[in-house]
Amino acid sequence: MRKIRLHSAQPGATESGRILARSRMKALARRLGFSDARVQLMETVLAEMLSNQAKYAGGTGQIQIWELQTTAGEGIIDLFALDYGPGIADLSVACRDGSSTGGTLGKGLGAITRLADLASLHTQCTGAGRWSGVAVWARFCAVDPDRAPDMRHGVYLRALNDDRHCGDAVWVSCAGRRLSWLHMDGLGHGQEAAEAVHGRDRLLKQLPERGCAGVLQTLDRELRRSRGAVAVLGRLDATTGGMELCGVGDMQAWRVTHEDRQGLHFNAGVLGREHRRPEERRLELTPGELFVTASDGIRGRWHPRDYPGLWGRHPQLIAYLLGELEGRTNDDRSLLVLGHGDTSFE
Repeated sequence: MRKIRLHSAQPGATESGRILARSRMKALARRLGFSDARVQLMETVLAEMLSNQAKYAGGTGQIQIWELQTTAGEGIIDLFALDYGPGIADLSVACRDGSSTGGTLGKGLGAITRLADLASLHTQCTGAGRWSGVAVWARFCAVDPDRAPDMRHGVYLRALNDDRHCGDAVWVSCAGRRLSWLHMDGLGHGQEAAEAVHGRDRLLKQLPERGCAGVLQTLDRELRRSRGAVAVLGRLDATTGGMELCGVGDMQAWRVTHEDRQGLHFNAGVLGREHRRPEERRLELTPGELFVTASDGIRGRWHPRDYPGLWGRHPQLIAYLLGELEGRTNDDRSLLVLGHGDTSFE
């Protein structure tokens, strides 16, 4: 993944917000080269998201439109709906055509999963955890949907105050069932922090020959004339779960299951400045286990039991949900969720 950017965030409960969300989605789709037929599908899905929030979310929630770009330059649009309503008691029933508690035809949630190239839904009812409401993610690719990559990872990246300069960066490169990634946090925020991390994704090409520790050494040298950054990078065999990784500084990382999580810590310091020598680690993810990295713009006190049922959803839904609910509002925010390739995500 070369690029991810929040294009628009609008309240779903107001008429003006709904009109603006539709307008901005269509404008983005035209710029990315989506066909008229694909745009109609997106309009239908967006309308269902907006309708559900207006009817059931008690006036809460928002619709986000995300612009993504793959390493091959293909355009992707993600629609993400998040509300703070009472939640849905039985999501599987609500997704069946004809099921409705609002006197409608009951085709909304089922239509979203059918029409999108990729989609995932999650809900928690009041009292089930730290949040209640509904989260819906739907992905559309400008290319033939049969070629849409089901990337077993999710990325969340949002600048402080949605500024054009973001000091956090996440890059993921997929080659078959192998994923390589680099997750960086430039010191501070704004233009200088963004310049420190800009363009460093090219170093991922060196991973097969130099390994994680060798690439971090190169990154350290390149950052000496910059503000500096902390980082974690690695590679994952998405079939076996075998992982190599290496990091420096205040980056958060966890192995996550449905019931628990295990935190990992990296050697102190800042790349481009003083730091302890990075140490390369090898891990084995078990089936159903996730690996999550985050900058310090994401609060670290959440626990898997705060979000029951979330960890079997697609990593992209998890990334958007955690980023919004656990993100700090006084810093750049970034989060990466990696999934085991043999896991079936809902």
